[in-house]
Amino acid sequence: MWLYEWFHDEEALEAHRSAPLFGRLMAELPELVADGPGIMRLDPLRLRMSSALTSNLF
Repeated sequence: MWLYEWFHDEEALEAHRSAPLFGRLMAELPELVADGPGIMRLDPLRLRMSSALTSNLF
């Protein structure tokens, strides 16, 4: 299973990781998948995105 998330900046990422629901997900996920959860961080050097993805609509 892959979960894909996009954050505007480091502050948004840290806020997400410190949220109670994220902690609950990390605690309960190992029971639901064959291997423990992991986080793969991708920092693209250059990425083109549609304006809908980069707007503040989400």
